[in-house]
Amino acid sequence: GIRLIYVMLSPERPILAVVLQQYCGLLVDRKVTYTCDLPASRQLIVTDQASNIVEYRVGPPSASMLALAELAGQRSRFKADSRISEQDFQRLYHTWIHKSTTRQIADVVLVATDTKSPARQIGMVTVRMEETVGIIGLLAVTPAAQGRGVGRALVCAAQNWLARHGIQRVTVVTQLDNHRACSLYERTGFIQSEVHHVYHFFLESGGLSEAA
Repeated sequence: GIRLIYVMLSPERPILAVVLQQYCGLLVDRKVTYTCDLPASRQLIVTDQASNIVEYRVGPPSASMLALAELAGQRSRFKADSRISEQDFQRLYHTWIHKSTTRQIADVVLVATDTKSPARQIGMVTVRMEETVGIIGLLAVTPAAQGRGVGRALVCAAQNWLARHGIQRVTVVTQLDNHRACSLYERTGFIQSEVHHVYHFFLESGGLSEAA
C-alpha cells in the first residue's frame, strides 16, 4: 500500500538524475536543523510590543489556527511537490495543528494575539519535549503581522517555556531556502547543526491523491 517514499541524504551523496527520472524521484527540500543551548532557568528578553503571547487552550484548533498551520507549511516539501494536491497538503497541516492543540504531539502551543485586538490570533508556535531536548514544530505569523517582531517573540517565548521546564537544548527544522526563517533562528541564538537533501519517490504515476 505504500505510494510515496521519502529519502533523506547528506548533500555529499546526491541521487543521480537518471535514478530520479527512472523512479519518479524529485529533490523537494534542503532540510536544515538548527540547535540552541539554553542555560538553566534562562529567561530571554522579548522586546516585541505588537503582540501578547499566551498558551493556547487544550482542544480543537480555531479557524485562525488552521490558517496559521497552512502558512507554516508554505515552504515545506509537501507544498513544493506539485504531485501532492492542495487538499492533501491542507489535510496534513490541519491534522498536525489539531494533534498539537489537543496535546497529542505537543506539550504546549503558544499563540500571539494582536495587542490592539486581543481576539485576533496573528501567530503561533508548537513546542514539545523529548527527554532533555525541546523541539519547535510549526511556526507561523500572518502576512499582515510580519516584520513587527512577532516571530522573534514567539521563538523567545518557546525558549523561555522550555527553560522553565528544565530543557537546555532546543532544535528546530526548516528549509535552507527559507531565508526568512533561517535568519530568525540565527538571530535568536540557533546555529546550523546538519543539512539533509530530501527526495520524494512516487511508486505509481500520478499524485498522492490519485494513489490514495
